Amino acid sequence: MPKAVYGNIEKERTQMGLNKTELSEKLGITRRHYNNYIAGKTPIPSTILIKLSQLFNCSVDYLLS
Repeated sequence: MPKAVYGNIEKERTQMGLNKTELSEKLGITRRHYNNYIAGKTPIPSTILIKLSQLFNCSVDYLLS
């Protein structure tokens, strides 16, 4: 698996104790979509960014930095 382009999303996921499958289910997407988003292969939709920001209680800017 290539290195995550969005490391802060992965950091928050691991701090919450979620694996990729669990987070994908919470977001209503497949694990494959999640992996593509994190690797930068597919742009992350704004709806997913908002869900992540609410779930992790942080800003979208932080998640994308």
